[in-house]
Amino acid sequence: MCKFLNIYIFLSKYSKLKQGCGKWALYLKQRTEDLLARKPKGQPNARRMINISAKQLETDLNLTKTQILVPKTDGKYAKWLAKLYNLNAELEKCTNVTNLLTSNKIWEVLVAVELNHNINSEQGGSGGRHDAYDETGNVYEYKVSKTYSWQFQDISENVLEKYKDDNEIILAVVDKTKIEIVTIFSAKPDKVVDILREKLAEKAQNYAEKDKEVRRLQVSLTKGDLVIIEANRIFPKP
Repeated sequence: MCKFLNIYIFLSKYSKLKQGCGKWALYLKQRTEDLLARKPKGQPNARRMINISAKQLETDLNLTKTQILVPKTDGKYAKWLAKLYNLNAELEKCTNVTNLLTSNKIWEVLVAVELNHNINSEQGGSGGRHDAYDETGNVYEYKVSKTYSWQFQDISENVLEKYKDDNEIILAVVDKTKIEIVTIFSAKPDKVVDILREKLAEKAQNYAEKDKEVRRLQVSLTKGDLVIIEANRIFPKP
């Protein structure tokens, strides 16, 4: 069963790891089997994935987390890291967006600047906040990619319905080497949701024909789909 799992834990934080490989394997196996059997959300875990917190590891396996109490300030990159952290702090203050260096958030901010939007600091989750909003209260879903292929992950029926609350779905292409926006498209949510449903159905059929199970509701929109969803290029201006 374990070969089907993606377990997001940063094992290198913990001491005595080499001595505990067998112990780790047994622990992960037992935790996974327990979660799949209990079905805490009332339904099977289709993705066969579990998350384990640092606190759980420390408590269950009696581990001690190693911490650096005094930061190293004379390292090769210390000066540049300090400049980066200071710049990040300034950007977060002026944009009112936290954790700019995580995921695609800083790229969403750059896209928002071009569109005169504001980025929600906290997105998705139980609050269901949208990615961005404008001065009149319209809300937007952002997808940012280095290529003309935009990933839509974990798109359950609830997520698809939530997309319909957006005024537009924004599809941006960025150059992460030059730090610039290449182009931005916008599309109506209904058009996007329709094609996402079609792609999910096609994926499910393909998997069924191979006697495989779809564990993650994930599909992509490509450059060729832009015509189908009647996307408009809004940057640079035509």
